Amino acid sequence: MWSELRRKTFHLLAFAYVAGIVFLPRLLFIKWLLALLLTDVAMEVLRIKIPSVNAWFQAHLGAVLRREEQFTFSGVPWMIIGVLGTSLLLPGTRMAVATLLYLILGDAAASLAGKRIGGPHWPHSPKRVSGSLACLFVCLGVGVFILGPDYGWACVFWGAAAAAIAEGLPLPINDNLLIPLTSALVLLTASGTRPWFLG
Repeated sequence: MWSELRRKTFHLLAFAYVAGIVFLPRLLFIKWLLALLLTDVAMEVLRIKIPSVNAWFQAHLGAVLRREEQFTFSGVPWMIIGVLGTSLLLPGTRMAVATLLYLILGDAAASLAGKRIGGPHWPHSPKRVSGSLACLFVCLGVGVFILGPDYGWACVFWGAAAAAIAEGLPLPINDNLLIPLTSALVLLTASGTRPWFLG
């Protein structure tokens, strides 16, 4: 439980992405994300390929890495790709912020509630029903607060539901990528807007 709490506290550093998409011009933010992605991938490869580098990471940042991430990519590059996809898809800043908060707050709520409350798992999945419900309620709160009636209540509901479903699906795709991309596509469809990259 404490290791997961430390991971999710580190996860909150992703609020920097929210600040970036709010305060930076979208094209500049996308360029910044691409540079960050290239840097992080290079660091991940070095960590995986060079035992001494990996040992340093384990000693200093091991608390934020899952056991299965010790010799594979962490969730960081997948999150950057998810944020990049969100930035390319969603033209409205509010929709983009809501999607990123689904990832940051909804995923954290799912993980912590699943471990704290426990209960049944979804079929063929390590994820728990309690975690998915926590994710749904948090994402609904985000949607009501950020999107409100301006985007329609159907948009608020389906965006939150998409995040919760993506979080709970037993797919071999990292949550940091699956949650924002699924939510962004659903919000884009529900709101009837054109993708940002189409102008």
